[in-house]
Amino acid sequence: PEPVAAASIGQVHRASVTGTEVAVKVQYPHVRETFDLDMRQLRRLARVASAATRVDGVAIVDDIQARLHEECDYTFEARWLERFRAVFADDPQIVFPAVVPDRSTETVLTTTWCEGRDFYSFCDQASEDERQAAARTMIRFAMTSLYAHGAINADPHPGNVLVLPDGRVGLLDWGCVRYFTASFVDSWKGVADIMLQSDRARFPDAFSQMGFVAPGPIDWDAQFDSIHYLYEPMVTEGFRFTQAYVGRTWDVLLWDNPNLRRIRLGPEWLLIQRLQWGLYSVLALLEAQGRFDQSFARWIASPTVEGVRPA
Repeated sequence: PEPVAAASIGQVHRASVTGTEVAVKVQYPHVRETFDLDMRQLRRLARVASAATRVDGVAIVDDIQARLHEECDYTFEARWLERFRAVFADDPQIVFPAVVPDRSTETVLTTTWCEGRDFYSFCDQASEDERQAAARTMIRFAMTSLYAHGAINADPHPGNVLVLPDGRVGLLDWGCVRYFTASFVDSWKGVADIMLQSDRARFPDAFSQMGFVAPGPIDWDAQFDSIHYLYEPMVTEGFRFTQAYVGRTWDVLLWDNPNLRRIRLGPEWLLIQRLQWGLYSVLALLEAQGRFDQSFARWIASPTVEGVRPA
């Protein structure tokens, strides 16, 4: 009867079904209606705020609302969870809970129970080797999801991560997933390859083709430097994630960026930024370090297979 965990739209109870330990996530009443009311207010503010920038604030709010509606539908989350379980079935270091379909509805999601250390306890207790192994698993999962399958779990915060006694990483929450077309991912890979090659000459065309740039002059050197900073962990020959690095990204991309008012931010990029900062923050807590550039080069060179999206 007492929840073992709680979040913004529901709480989790431990239970059993025919002798199998399960987690039962129960949604709070009237969550969707509350979100819709908030979005109406936010949409009004977005219309005003967009007048001062090239960002389409209303489109972003609409996309937020669509994602929130998906997050409120636990049948949608269950389908995503099962698809990711299938796609990563051969990865021995990643664990997904399994859905119990006959105990799940739109507002109740029942999955098998995962036993492990919560993320913060793991960080406090784990050895250096254990932390680095978990970091490599999380990076591999995120990059493979995006660059190979065009989908991201955009909620990588520590509360959604467990580390099992044998070192495997358990990924628990699948309510916030964003899917992208293969053509979009391939264009993004082009920009990533430019960062890997540090090719300033190709950058303006590739960045513009992705719809980021409004008409008018832009400081291309400054924009290249800001994007390159974001990719720095993946394009250098050795990198250590720190909280100082993560915090600095806000200044580089936003407050110190002379092109801030010349850059468009489409709705699809909202959750990408959430993934980027969330993943980097988790890696900073793990004090992840190593050479990630070689694996990154393989990820962006791999074909994009649209195999994750549920039917």
